[in-house]
Amino acid sequence: MSISSAYKTARQIYTAKYLLLNVLIAAIYYKIIGVIISVQQFGVAFYSVPIGFVYVLVASASVLMTISIYAILKSGLVANLRYSGAVSSAATTIAGGVFGACGCSSALLSSGLALLLGSGEAMLVSTLVAERLGIVFGAMSLVNIILIASTLNNLSGKSKRKG
Repeated sequence: MSISSAYKTARQIYTAKYLLLNVLIAAIYYKIIGVIISVQQFGVAFYSVPIGFVYVLVASASVLMTISIYAILKSGLVANLRYSGAVSSAATTIAGGVFGACGCSSALLSSGLALLLGSGEAMLVSTLVAERLGIVFGAMSLVNIILIASTLNNLSGKSKRKG
């Protein structure tokens, strides 16, 4: 797939209706991340990662969800390709909320790690994740971007085969 065909496919998808849907999903995802962070921080939404990383994650996740909704509503695509983008979009948003407040030290995650690895190793993992939150957010955004390209590729190929 060339970049021009992906661009054309994205332009076909993003009518006013889907642009509005994208903005709505982005607002909801940003709120979800904020709520998860504030719950972990006892009511205070304090991001331990630069806010730009949060914006990039929210933007990529909302674009992926919008394109996935379009693909789901458009008939003819293989089911697992349609749903993988939607699932990844929601999963990276929730993970962003958990890790955004350094959720690696949240009670649920650190208890689970302590059970699996032992308390010393759980603290080590917690510290490593806390020190590299930018990389974690970048990796989640990169997964979303790769899935956006893959979904656009599938949609572009499907429209070429029909036409």
